[in-house]
Amino acid sequence: LACRNLQEAKLSIYWGTLGYILLVVMMFVGLALVAFYEYNPIPEAVMAALFEEPDRAFPYFVLTELPELVAAVLIASIFAAGMTTLDSALTAVSESAVNGVYKPFVRPDETQSHYIKVSRLSVLISGIIFAAVAYGFHLLSAEGLLNLGLSVYGYVYGSIFGISLLALMGRGTTISIFVGAAVSVTSVLFAKSLGVTFLWWTPIGTLVMLAIVFALGGFSRSPTQQQITET
Repeated sequence: LACRNLQEAKLSIYWGTLGYILLVVMMFVGLALVAFYEYNPIPEAVMAALFEEPDRAFPYFVLTELPELVAAVLIASIFAAGMTTLDSALTAVSESAVNGVYKPFVRPDETQSHYIKVSRLSVLISGIIFAAVAYGFHLLSAEGLLNLGLSVYGYVYGSIFGISLLALMGRGTTISIFVGAAVSVTSVLFAKSLGVTFLWWTPIGTLVMLAIVFALGGFSRSPTQQQITET
């Protein structure tokens, strides 16, 4: 939304991919906890509680193993990171709701102060919906909210990444891309049913997406790409 031209949009996507480094680091934190507690067993009563709610494994480590000052700073940083993520999402939803729906279709001729009040109300309603959905997932998920949050993206990231690659190559048609995306998501659901970990869902979805599009004639350049090349 903040990019002024196509070049800035491309740069934002390229720099945004660096965020995946943090995801890899988080995975190594989990592996480190497994290795640590392999040699420092947890009491059985605590183990039973963590088995029911695995999201508490890292907070338990922070509270029981780290110095008090380090634990306090780490807990504060976790809350700060959560707040910055949530306020960005709430702001984006509010902006889309007001400028994309309310202003053009509901009340197009109101004052700016009116739209600000509606935006604040939209943030409040969105926050309540987000909290309700998160709590619902927490109750229904036996794998923990963290794993669930990380795995949700895997359902569609494969098809999105495949579409981005196809766009860069100028391959595929509208129909082949829609069919490829549908088959990509289906393949991820099938992989989940087989017990494949969510870390493999994006690569699987991407490969399936590319295979389907190329199988449906994606080796030829799209008309738009041909026009750009000729120009």
